[in-house]
Amino acid sequence: MDNAASVDASEAPNSIDIEPTGSISAMSIPVTIIMLLVGLASIGITVFGRRRDA
Repeated sequence: MDNAASVDASEAPNSIDIEPTGSISAMSIPVTIIMLLVGLASIGITVFGRRRDA
Protein backbone atom coordinates (compact mmCIF):
# COMPACT_ATOMS: atom_id res chain seq x y z
CA MET A 1 0.00 0.00 0.00
CA ASP A 2 2.30 2.75 -1.27
CA ASN A 3 1.04 6.32 -1.55
CA ALA A 4 2.37 8.02 -4.68
CA ALA A 5 1.41 11.01 -6.78
CA SER A 6 2.51 11.86 -10.29
CA VAL A 7 3.15 15.52 -11.08
CA ASP A 8 3.82 17.03 -14.51
CA ALA A 9 5.57 20.40 -14.08
CA SER A 10 6.39 20.94 -17.75
CA GLU A 11 3.75 23.71 -17.97
CA ALA A 12 5.04 25.59 -14.90
CA PRO A 13 6.59 29.05 -15.47
CA ASN A 14 10.34 29.39 -15.01
CA SER A 15 10.18 32.74 -13.17
CA ILE A 16 7.77 35.09 -11.45
CA ASP A 17 7.27 38.69 -12.63
CA ILE A 18 7.55 40.92 -9.54
CA GLU A 19 7.68 44.27 -11.36
CA PRO A 20 4.55 46.39 -10.90
CA THR A 21 2.86 47.00 -14.22
CA GLY A 22 -0.26 48.90 -13.21
CA SER A 23 -0.92 52.36 -11.97
CA ILE A 24 -3.35 53.77 -9.46
CA SER A 25 -6.78 53.36 -10.96
CA ALA A 26 -8.91 56.38 -11.71
CA MET A 27 -11.44 55.32 -9.08
CA SER A 28 -9.00 55.06 -6.16
CA ILE A 29 -8.89 58.80 -5.43
CA PRO A 30 -12.69 59.35 -5.39
CA VAL A 31 -13.20 56.21 -3.30
CA THR A 32 -10.52 57.38 -0.85
CA ILE A 33 -12.24 60.77 -0.52
CA ILE A 34 -15.64 59.15 0.03
CA MET A 35 -14.22 56.81 2.70
CA LEU A 36 -12.56 59.73 4.48
CA LEU A 37 -15.84 61.66 4.46
CA VAL A 38 -17.71 58.65 5.85
CA GLY A 39 -15.11 58.29 8.61
CA LEU A 40 -15.28 61.98 9.50
CA ALA A 41 -19.09 61.88 9.50
CA SER A 42 -18.99 58.87 11.82
CA ILE A 43 -16.70 60.70 14.24
CA GLY A 44 -18.91 63.79 14.08
CA ILE A 45 -22.09 61.83 14.75
CA THR A 46 -20.46 60.06 17.71
CA VAL A 47 -19.20 63.31 19.25
CA PHE A 48 -22.56 65.06 18.68
CA GLY A 49 -24.44 62.12 20.23
CA ARG A 50 -22.25 62.07 23.32
CA ARG A 51 -22.61 65.82 23.84
CA ARG A 52 -26.38 65.64 23.44
CA ASP A 53 -26.70 62.74 25.93
CA ALA A 54 -24.49 64.40 28.54
